[in-house]
Parts: sequence; C-alpha cells; structure tokens
Amino acid sequence: MDVLGEDLRPLWATAFYTGLRRGELRALRVRNVDLLAAMISVEEGWDDEEGEILPNSEAGIRKVFVLEALRPLLAPLVEDREPDAFVFGNHGPFDPRATLRKARRAWNAENRKRQKKAEEAETEAQLVEWFGLHEARHSFSTWLDSAGVSGTRADRYMGHSSKGVADDYRHQLPAQATEDAKRLDAFLAGVAAGKVVAIQELQSA
Repeated sequence: MDVLGEDLRPLWATAFYTGLRRGELRALRVRNVDLLAAMISVEEGWDDEEGEILPNSEAGIRKVFVLEALRPLLAPLVEDREPDAFVFGNHGPFDPRATLRKARRAWNAENRKRQKKAEEAETEAQLVEWFGLHEARHSFSTWLDSAGVSGTRADRYMGHSSKGVADDYRHQLPAQATEDAKRLDAFLAGVAAGKVVAIQELQSA
C-alpha cells in the first residue's frame, strides 16, 4: 500500500479491507461510513450511464465492518464533511479509468526504483505485484477464510447472493460482525508481524 500516494491509498485500502465492488466504492458517501460503530453501509452502486443504482440483488445491500487498519485512512475522508459527499471524490464519484492509470504509474515507478536499487546492489529485485480494485476485493474474501470466518458470513460481507432458501432466514447480528472484525484484525496483525495467529473455533452462523 505504500506504493500509492495519499490520494489513492485510502481507496485501495477500502477495497482490500471491506471487499466492496468498484461501483460500490464509487457510490460510497460520507453518510454510509459510521466510524463510531465501525461499520460501512453498502446501499448503492454507480453506473457510468445510469449513475446511482441499486445492487443487483438484496444481498448487495449490507453492512461491512471497518477494520482497525482502515479506520485512520477513512477518518480524514468522512470527518467534518457533508453527509452526501462522495468518500472517494470531490464533486462526484471517482473516474475509474483515470484512477487506474494513476495507480499503475505509481506501481511502475516503485518497481523501477526497486529494480535500480537491486542492480546497484547486484541482488534480485523484489518487485511489487499489481493489485487492481477487483483483485483487492477478492483478497478480502481470502483473508476472511484464512481468519476462520464462516463461508456464510463471508458471503454476507462480500454481498454474494444467497445459495439457498435457508440463507434467507439467517440474519447478521451486530455481535457477529464485531467478532468477525476482531478475528480479521488479529489475523492481519499476525501476518504483518510474521506470526501464526491462533484462531478460536468459529461458532456456527
């Protein structure tokens, strides 16, 4: 994440740490982010032609927890701003093409710098692997699984459509989201420290 500048880092971090789709990130408004409750309400997506749109399924309307790693990056974008302001845009949703080009330039610049350092030191360069917003979203899904969050609950956070009728009768409790956030915070902290995180057995969803 250090590869990106201050303007792009919060966007990529939100994709990594919440699993929101690109259209959901574009439509995200300040009123959707509750840092006190540590929750993001996903209510709309954004389409280039139609503008603000409803999700394709009821599962798309959901709440996703705000991890501790994400909070300091989101805070400057939502505090003391108008509720209807776009989190990742000044006068409208961000332009995905321009944003992608800017991110790729930053990635390429970092890899050129690493390549040059490696050549000077006569070592092998450790290049930064490219992650777009789509890849970042699916990283969140992988982390949920690695942290021991059940597939049913992971599907809710990702906004996946229900796989069966029984899923329609399962409801996400606030305490579950809080517990899952703690699990993922602990997992990510352990990965950063190079430690193996002990995950308690997850109760059934």
